[in-house]
Amino acid sequence: MKKLIPLALLVVLTFALAAPVYALGLHQDGSPITDPVQLYVIGGVSTVLVYLLKVAAKRWPQITLRRDWLTVLLYVIAFGLAVAWNGIILPTFATCTDPLTCVSSALTYAQSLLTAIAPATAFAMLIYNILFQRVFEGLPNAAKWLKTKFAK
Repeated sequence: MKKLIPLALLVVLTFALAAPVYALGLHQDGSPITDPVQLYVIGGVSTVLVYLLKVAAKRWPQITLRRDWLTVLLYVIAFGLAVAWNGIILPTFATCTDPLTCVSSALTYAQSLLTAIAPATAFAMLIYNILFQRVFEGLPNAAKWLKTKFAK
C-alpha cells in the first residue's frame, strides 16, 4: 500500500498539470504527437506500466513475460490512446436485398472500414514507438526476465 500512494500521487499530479493545458486549448498546434497533453499521458502510462512490470517481476519471479506479448500489449495501449484522441468514424453498412448486394455491401464496408481505421493505426504506431522506448528504458534488466524467442 505504501508503494501505491506515491504512484497514485504521481499520476494525479501529472494529469493535474496536463488538464489546464487541455482546457485552455493550448494543445492544438497541428502536429500529431508533440501535443503536451499527449506526451504527459504517454509518459504517465509508461511510468505506470514500468512500475507494474517491476512489481510483477518481483512478486512472481517464476513467471517470465515474453517480449512479443509485451509489444502486443504496448500496441494495444497505443491503439486505444490513438482512438481516444483522434476517434474513428465507422462507416454504415448498406442495405441488403439479395445475396449479390449483400456480398457487394460487405466488401464495400470492409474497404470503408480499413480506410477509416488507417489514420488511427498510423497514429498508434507513433505512440507505440514512444511508449516502447520509454518502457524499455525504464526496465534496467529487461533482458533478464523478458524472454525472446530468438534468445539462445
